[in-house]
Amino acid sequence: AVMGSSTNMHHQVRTMGTNGQGGKGKAPGAKLRELVDEATATGKPLQIVGAVNAYCGLMAEKKGHKALYLSGGGVALSSLGYPDLGVTTLEDVLVSSPT
Repeated sequence: AVMGSSTNMHHQVRTMGTNGQGGKGKAPGAKLRELVDEATATGKPLQIVGAVNAYCGLMAEKKGHKALYLSGGGVALSSLGYPDLGVTTLEDVLVSSPT
């Protein structure tokens, strides 16, 4: 997965596939770069859908989405029951992320 963070929020972009490996044994970062290159070459945008937990991530994968976005704010609101006030940790996001 490709990860970055801002002051109050952690974000994760994960490519879909077997056990988060993007399919065919490729590293998630390599699969994401491949998807971005493909989108650039075809002129079609790469749709990265948002999910708030593993269940939503699995639904997105079953619908055919190739990449998933997970944010600390979404995790805070849906899984922990409070707005993103900068109290979610990276661990909270990872526990809620699709595996």
